[in-house]
Amino acid sequence: MAVSLYSTQELIEVQQRLENLPDGFWRNRYTRVITSDREEIMFEVADRDNRKLAPFVAPNVQGRVMRGQGYEARTFRPAYTKPKHIVDPTKAIPRMMGEPILGGMSMAARFDAVVANNMRLELESIQRRWDWMACRATVDGFVLVEGDDYPPTLVDFGRDATLTVQLTGTAVWSATATADPLGDLAEANDAAFALGNAPITDLVFGITAYANFIKNAEVKELLSTMTRASNSSFATIPLIQNENYQSMGFIDSPGGGRFNLWRYSNWYSAVASNGALTVEQFLDPTYVVGLGPGLDGTALFGAIMDYDAGFQAEATVFPKMWTEKDPSVVYTMSQSAPLFAPLNPNNSFVIKTEAP
Repeated sequence: MAVSLYSTQELIEVQQRLENLPDGFWRNRYTRVITSDREEIMFEVADRDNRKLAPFVAPNVQGRVMRGQGYEARTFRPAYTKPKHIVDPTKAIPRMMGEPILGGMSMAARFDAVVANNMRLELESIQRRWDWMACRATVDGFVLVEGDDYPPTLVDFGRDATLTVQLTGTAVWSATATADPLGDLAEANDAAFALGNAPITDLVFGITAYANFIKNAEVKELLSTMTRASNSSFATIPLIQNENYQSMGFIDSPGGGRFNLWRYSNWYSAVASNGALTVEQFLDPTYVVGLGPGLDGTALFGAIMDYDAGFQAEATVFPKMWTEKDPSVVYTMSQSAPLFAPLNPNNSFVIKTEAP
């Protein structure tokens, strides 16, 4: 009995039904999705200086033409992500993990299970790359794209250099007697609002930064019922059950403003030059990142230049499946051409709370 290959649409439906995908903390901040019918991605960064005063004129003269809002258009040809797997026919013969000892699945059902597992692995690795790109764009204000046969290319989104703060000396947060975490956050928050014209609403702490933050006396004072200016509520115990990220509570400010506090500790595996796997952190444990909805995070996807996609696939992921005759083998592959871009990068900041 010949094996029936799945169509692209069927493979997409399989991927949409999969569970336990990467957490998506960073890419979920990039809620606008734009797919292109071209290989290149074009995006525009608008001039956010929109607080001009209307000019005075005499009532009997013509109005003055005001300079329109400027913008800068940029283009980028994204690198592809192309995870690929073999659907080995021999994997349809042995009993699969969790299957009864004498076997309860047909060979065709086992084959389908192998295909579904390939789809899961491919989509997970692609979405984890999306998380990485969104994280780097938000934390660093740029993304360095490099890989096999793809020369290193720096995509700089133009965040103001003053929004990357490096603490040194007695100002580092581990020096709890002299550090001023609330002052550091307030200064960075004010700078981001002045440059990005939008409020910061979320503070994302690396695990070391959060541990030092909650040791500070002024931070603890925010929880005092005697402090009338704050109705803050957040965790101050050092023993916290680890997850990829946790909501730790919030800091209220006068006038109804609120800063949501997050503790982030997710990691990924990277391949070293010698082929060994290394553990890398998405967010440096000593960093604190501030961001808000005004970041205008946009997920951009170039067209998939593939014959089977008609060279114009306007999709975030394009899965496919095909056979080789000798030796007999079936391949699955998923392709994506992503760029995660903050169109208002100044609605973010990063504080490096320890000396380099």
